[in-house]
Amino acid sequence: MKIVDIRETAIPLKSKLANSSFDFTEMTTSVVAVITDVMQDGKPVAGFAFNSTGRYACGAAMRARFIPRILAADPFAAQVFESLLTRPWKPVFATTGALQP
Repeated sequence: MKIVDIRETAIPLKSKLANSSFDFTEMTTSVVAVITDVMQDGKPVAGFAFNSTGRYACGAAMRARFIPRILAADPFAAQVFESLLTRPWKPVFATTGALQP
């Protein structure tokens, strides 16, 4: 599996919640689509995620730093990413030198 595109957009939370520290009515969050080269029913397989609510959208940092690094990653890094999807504990053990499960 290869990541061929990563798309990010900011959306408003539209929440009426507020506390003494935060007014969520103006808060945004980043929604991300990760598109792969894997095809299913003639369409690329994609994964979707959003960042934690209670934080503002972080698209500028993603577009400037994180997305280009992921798209430029070597094949080994892509294998690690794929392993994270199927066995999240495995790369941690591999990179820390801990015993393999």
